[in-house]
Amino acid sequence: YVKAVRKAGALPVLLPVVEPDDAAALLDMVDALVITGGCDVDPASYGKPPDPLLGPTDPQRDEADLAITRAAVLSNVPTLATCRGIQVLNVAMGGTLVQHIDEHMRVDLYNQDVHGVNIDAHSRLATILGTEAIGVNSMHHQVIERLGPGVRAVAHNHDGHVEAIEIDDAPAVLGVQWHPE
Repeated sequence: YVKAVRKAGALPVLLPVVEPDDAAALLDMVDALVITGGCDVDPASYGKPPDPLLGPTDPQRDEADLAITRAAVLSNVPTLATCRGIQVLNVAMGGTLVQHIDEHMRVDLYNQDVHGVNIDAHSRLATILGTEAIGVNSMHHQVIERLGPGVRAVAHNHDGHVEAIEIDDAPAVLGVQWHPE
C-alpha cells in the first residue's frame, strides 16, 4: 500500500490502531484514506456467531477501523476501501458478511486476473476506470452478504458477489473487493 500511495504521488501516513473516540481526529491529519486488507472482520461486529471456517480476527483493529470508517463516511473524506476494507465499510454502514466462500483466496495469482467484474455504467467507479468490465485478482474468503443502509452495490463478479460499493451520502468513498495496488 505504501508503494502504491507513493506511486500515485502522495505521501503515505500509516495510522495507528486507536481508541474509537480518537478515530475522527486522525482524519484531520490526512487528505485521503485507504482502508486496507487484512484479517477477517469479527462477526460479533455485525451481530452474527462465528462460522467454523472464519479466519483469524482482531477485534481491537475492527473497532478502530469501524470508527475511522464511520468518521470518513460522515465527513466524506476521499476513501478507497480494498478487500477487507470494503467489508469493514459495509459493516460500518450496518451491513453483514458471508464469513466464508470457497475458491476466492488466490494469493498465488496476486498480480493476475482471476475473474471478471461487471461494473454499473452509471457508477462513479465506471467513470473513474473508464470501463464497465475489468479483470481482477481475488484474495479473500469473505464477501458482502447484506448491504448496509445507504450502500449501493456497483459491481459484481460472475458468481453474483458484490465486488464494489459506493455510499449514497458520501460520494468520495468507494470500496472494492480486489487489491488494485
